[in-house]
Amino acid sequence: MTWIVMILSLLLAAVAQTLLPGYAWLAQAKFPFLVCTVLYYALNREFHVVAVAGAAAGLVQDLLCETPLGYSTACFWGAGLILSRFRNVVLTEFIITRVVFGGLAGAVTTAVLYLLLAGNDHVQCSLGWAILKILGTGLLGLIAGPVTLGVMGWTDRIVGNTGMKEEYNGIG
Repeated sequence: MTWIVMILSLLLAAVAQTLLPGYAWLAQAKFPFLVCTVLYYALNREFHVVAVAGAAAGLVQDLLCETPLGYSTACFWGAGLILSRFRNVVLTEFIITRVVFGGLAGAVTTAVLYLLLAGNDHVQCSLGWAILKILGTGLLGLIAGPVTLGVMGWTDRIVGNTGMKEEYNGIG
């Protein structure tokens, strides 16, 4: 059931991220729902599930944008790897955790993606514009993180998925 929920979550995140507008005053930054989906799996599942979520979310991101294939995939997969290291040291149910990690995931993946694209001459925007977009995506991640993690946690509980963080630690 985890895989079905993952597929549906990625589709919903892609639709929401695509349909919600970019904000001109934030350099057309959009809510980073796809990377927040990876964040959910990084904080609540084993690494092989995180790896699949990161690769799939990145592929969806690359297909929806004008990004060459593989760039977002590398960023999201790397974010999943790094964020999964915090799984046992943070309380994922706290709103502040979701806010901070959502903002960081949005900003850092956008920054790394910009650096990768700029390093290969795939972007034609100024550094100022890129910084504004990184900050904007981070700001929108402060909202997308709690929303995404809350909805996905609720969905996992409703469908009866096992393997939540508390079960791995022997709590609950």
